[in-house]
Amino acid sequence: MTMSMVELVTELRRYGLLDPSRKRGCTAQEIRALELKYDVRLPDAYRAFLAEFGRGGAEVLDFKELDFLYPHVMDITAYVHDYRTRIEERLAALCAREGAEPGPGDRLSALPEHSLFIANRSGVTFLFIVAVGGADCPVHYYSTDTDDGMDELQEAFPSVRDWLLSSVRGTGELRRRIR
Repeated sequence: MTMSMVELVTELRRYGLLDPSRKRGCTAQEIRALELKYDVRLPDAYRAFLAEFGRGGAEVLDFKELDFLYPHVMDITAYVHDYRTRIEERLAALCAREGAEPGPGDRLSALPEHSLFIANRSGVTFLFIVAVGGADCPVHYYSTDTDDGMDELQEAFPSVRDWLLSSVRGTGELRRRIR
């Protein structure tokens, strides 16, 4: 049976990997503000992560230069949508100048409804979830940094919990013990 987010946090604390005195979680009001801003319902696993570490204290997690804390998450989704709008407008203008209709290679990938971007690296690679409630959900990878100048979209992790577990500093032995 897969461990819940609460159980994962408990196990990390049990192994001395989380210092409760450094924990800086989000308030329920902050989490609700995020949901209202983007008209989403957070899955329980991501809600638990924000409540525990949304503002810091997750040093045991190695997110490899990702911006993932609450203040960034509040802005990442808007940034991606604005960026995509500018690219789509440029592609349409280019096609209009050339007197051509945009083809399949001239469009960005469709993002699922209720996409919430939860992490960003350098403004070109992102992680997002489809936030429609539930216990947990897959984490998807989105990149605007591709060789063909378009974008890339794929599932990165089967769940928020798996994303967090994959980011635990340490060796496979620790990960095996807390699975």
